[in-house]
Amino acid sequence: MILSGWKEIAGYLHQGVRTIQRWELNGLPVHRAKSCGQVVAFAAELDAWEKAAPMRLLDEINALKANVEFLKAEVRALKARPQSAETSASPRDKAGTLVN
Repeated sequence: MILSGWKEIAGYLHQGVRTIQRWELNGLPVHRAKSCGQVVAFAAELDAWEKAAPMRLLDEINALKANVEFLKAEVRALKARPQSAETSASPRDKAGTLVN
């Protein structure tokens, strides 16, 4: 069976169009017509690729990568925050407050 267009391919694989387009970057076997740029796929190729490629793991890896980037941004933000007066005072300043 020949599937024509992103919607038809996505429907066949029970996924959204954007997901299917993302999977193309990971090797989803789709073919593009040179003249008009239309996308087609063969059901047998999609079935074989789907069995060989663990899609859920790819999506989970992408989600984990996004989480890592979020955490890196949080660490940068925490490092950029000004220190509290207690931690930023010099030892001499701390000694002066103890004497007074």
